[in-house]
Amino acid sequence: MKEINVSIFQILKRDIGGYRHEIQYIRNTIEEKMQSAKENVKVINVDFKEITLVTHSFADEIFSVKEGFEKQNKKVEFINMNDDVRKMIEIIHRRRPYILKNREEAISKHTYPDADKIIRVVAN
Repeated sequence: MKEINVSIFQILKRDIGGYRHEIQYIRNTIEEKMQSAKENVKVINVDFKEITLVTHSFADEIFSVKEGFEKQNKKVEFINMNDDVRKMIEIIHRRRPYILKNREEAISKHTYPDADKIIRVVAN
């Protein structure tokens, strides 16, 4: 079974995962590694080694990445998390359904011509 490892520290060049937009760098790195792999990648290890802290929004977005790749039948593992990072990830994991529901409700309260499309994008 082909695995790839992605180090958050190496991507961000610092020990804190703090911003939602940083997740795109992580997603891009995963996609690049999958494309350059000679075999079909089945497991993606997201390595938190040397990451000392993640914010609520970063943790929420990293779950979006996990869910997105799992929809492609990839197993995504979060590895080498310290206790603080693990606690934040666990909090988000438990609250994720509530977060997504509130996000959908907030978007649907506004009038957008493509509201259904926006909700689908946000939910993925």
